[in-house]
This record gives sequence, structure tokens and C-alpha cells, in this order.
Amino acid sequence: MDQGLIATSVCLQDYPCIGHVRGMGLFVGFELVIPESQKPAPGTAKFVKEAMKARRVLVSTDGHHNQVIKIKPPMCFDKSNVDTLIANLVDLLKPGVPAAVQEIDRAYDPNKKSTRIQNTTWQAMPANGVQGV
Repeated sequence: MDQGLIATSVCLQDYPCIGHVRGMGLFVGFELVIPESQKPAPGTAKFVKEAMKARRVLVSTDGHHNQVIKIKPPMCFDKSNVDTLIANLVDLLKPGVPAAVQEIDRAYDPNKKSTRIQNTTWQAMPANGVQGV
């Protein structure tokens, strides 16, 4: 199981919004970036976190710009849980990031210290995380 989550998570690097996947054991993080510029994408990270929560899968954000999705499961996490987690992430990322979230990321200035992402965009998102764009 130790190799299962990080090895399975590496498949996420195929998506353009995923910068780096890193971790050890069950503790895994993947950085979300704007594909064209490789700048941090905190809007996308918040979108993923909230959409996963709507799917009853808990992940958190971390990093200097809150652009890293952190997976820190309990010790009872097994292979079927890994499969569920990855399937939900792939299902969420496959259609791409909604245009409204992309605009938030493009407007984000990583050089500003106190930039906060507002909740209004995510409150309007449907439970499956997919919005007509």
C-alpha cells in the first residue's frame, strides 16, 4: 500500500493543470498550475477541493499560494480507497477546469501577500464539479 498512492497519483501528471506530484507513503501532494505559464493556480486548487468534498472525498490545500492539493488519508486507507480517490480526481479533471475558475487563476497575482480567493464561484458549482462552460 505504501507505494500504491504515490505510484497511482503519478498518472495525474498527464493533466496540464498538474505541476508536480510528490509525497511519501500515504501523504501525497500535487501542485496545480496555470498550464501556459506554470504559475500557481489557487483557484483551481480550491475548485478541486470543494468539488471533491461534494463527492464525499476530503482533500485539503496547502503551499505558499494554496495551490497544492494535499492527500493525507487515515491509516485504514486501502487499495479500494485509492481507486475511489483517483477515479474521482480523474473524473473531475478530465473535462478541464471551468472557464470561471481559469479567469480567477489568471487574475491571481502571486506577488501580492494577502490575495484571498472568494467563495462565490464554488458555491454556484453543481455537486459533480462540472459546470457548463
